[in-house]
Amino acid sequence: MAKFSKLTFPTRRNLPLVGLVVFAFLVYSIFRTQYVGGADSYGYYSLALLLAKGKLTLPTLLDPVQFPAVAPLGYMADGDRVVPTYSPGYPFLMAIASFLNLESFVTPIVGALSIVLVYACTYHHVSRRGIALFFAAVWAFSPIVVWGSTSIMSDLIASCFGLLAYYALLKDKPAISGLVIGLSLTVRPTNGLLLIIFAIPLLGTWHTLLRYVLGFGVGAIPVAVYNSLQFGLPWKTGYGNIRDGLSGDVFLHHSAYYLRQTFRVFTPIVLLAVVPLWQNFRRYGYLAVWFVAYWVFYSFWWPGADAWWYTRFLLVGYPPLLILSAIGLETVFDRLDRSWSGSKKFLPKLATVLGIFMFVHFYLFSAGKAQFRIEKQSSFFNDSAKVTSIVPANSLVGTVEFSGALRLYSNLETFRWDHESATKVIDYAQANQLPVYLIIEPWHWEHPQLEPIKQKHQLERVEKLSIWADTYLHEVR
Repeated sequence: MAKFSKLTFPTRRNLPLVGLVVFAFLVYSIFRTQYVGGADSYGYYSLALLLAKGKLTLPTLLDPVQFPAVAPLGYMADGDRVVPTYSPGYPFLMAIASFLNLESFVTPIVGALSIVLVYACTYHHVSRRGIALFFAAVWAFSPIVVWGSTSIMSDLIASCFGLLAYYALLKDKPAISGLVIGLSLTVRPTNGLLLIIFAIPLLGTWHTLLRYVLGFGVGAIPVAVYNSLQFGLPWKTGYGNIRDGLSGDVFLHHSAYYLRQTFRVFTPIVLLAVVPLWQNFRRYGYLAVWFVAYWVFYSFWWPGADAWWYTRFLLVGYPPLLILSAIGLETVFDRLDRSWSGSKKFLPKLATVLGIFMFVHFYLFSAGKAQFRIEKQSSFFNDSAKVTSIVPANSLVGTVEFSGALRLYSNLETFRWDHESATKVIDYAQANQLPVYLIIEPWHWEHPQLEPIKQKHQLERVEKLSIWADTYLHEVR
């Protein structure tokens, strides 16, 4: 069983850590996403705008009862309301930040905080400050952490909550740890796995375990209240039935894919995690369970595993992998110290060379994936402005990918042409002499829901958009 002791957060001799955090924050801030467009980013950002105004539902011009297609990506029609599908925790943080016009700085700030927490949690398990700092830097500049710290996405927020809960556990504050896990459910429901994982080292200490569970119960109140207001039940979320997203058919592919990508975004240094598990699984086994739980769960989750950045799903489970690797590296160094008199001079040089190679890899990887672009997702804004300048102000625009961006960056009413009620929207618009346009991406041209529209109406190309090749604005006649 892991031994938990008081952890005093390091405050001295930490100029290297401060420098690391400041530099990483500057990188995250400079290259943060400042435009919104996709389902996730629009869903989070638009909900933040609603929460800042004290609202929970999206207002629409068309009645969602008659025309549920009016719900954009990130939302769904629920009777006479259009409700968000995404969790409110991250949007709530953005809503608070919006009063200072700092919405896009939430993930850079949380990214910087996560570096400090990785350092603090790692330093609890190793005696060498340099090793803790090294793995904090590995975390800070791993391509997936850079991605999470510069995107309008909740993955890194969920991971930071997990780190904070673990830090509280290391501080012998089980009630606070449980409280943080409960609160983190407002960010991502799968953070509930942490409740079980962090209970493992507490087994046998029933009073401590009770405080931990009670803390979780208190922390879970906000998400229960929100879910009750939005969906009628404390445990019901906008994600629907979780079983619909699970499939055994994808497990082998997804599990292998995520392991390969993990080695790419953290390098094979994470293989050192095996060392402490081999030596003392009883003590460190719960850390392995922490990583494996998220790896296995998302290997059954059929969406994803077709792009490297889907490793974002595993961000909550990556910290223990680095902590175990740090313990493994220190174990190797200790053995070399005992067996080789020249190790004290050689090991720092080896670590320096290793670090240089790793961070060159991180830079080249991130640069190759266009992470160091200031205008990320700006095409959504630019193309929305183009569409707004072309179509009449009273137009209805049918679109999938732009269903959120057009609402955000213009006053146009959008609808989802891929929804079964889309034809009703078009019929209604034409009966009321409202212009109708469609934005169709090339991969959607053969979409089955588009067929009845193409059979009944003529689609005339009006303008080519810049975001994707062969993406056009069409007028429906």
